[in-house]
Amino acid sequence: MYHWSSFPSPDELQQRFSGVQASPWPLTNGHLHTPYSFSAFSSIEEAVKLSVENGLKVVGINDFNTVAGYPEWSRQCRVHHVAPLFNIEMIGLNPSDQEMGIRVNDPSN
Repeated sequence: MYHWSSFPSPDELQQRFSGVQASPWPLTNGHLHTPYSFSAFSSIEEAVKLSVENGLKVVGINDFNTVAGYPEWSRQCRVHHVAPLFNIEMIGLNPSDQEMGIRVNDPSN
């Protein structure tokens, strides 16, 4: 199957995965943005608390072009007994695209 143009129906997906057992690995999200970059959360504490409330056991900070949230991320993960991951998302810039007003993978887009 060519995955970019053809997708299985919901019924087909349900049939394919009906016999799959739950993973023994902890529920994980390694890509959460905080208010230090593009974020839906008002604070790092809110991001971690909502993660735990939703059953996550491993959560990763993944802000754009900064590691400024790492100390608070580490502290909040310790407080809420969740394993922290430390990531960073970098945005490249193509000056000729910028001059033409083209925005690619831009949170303001």
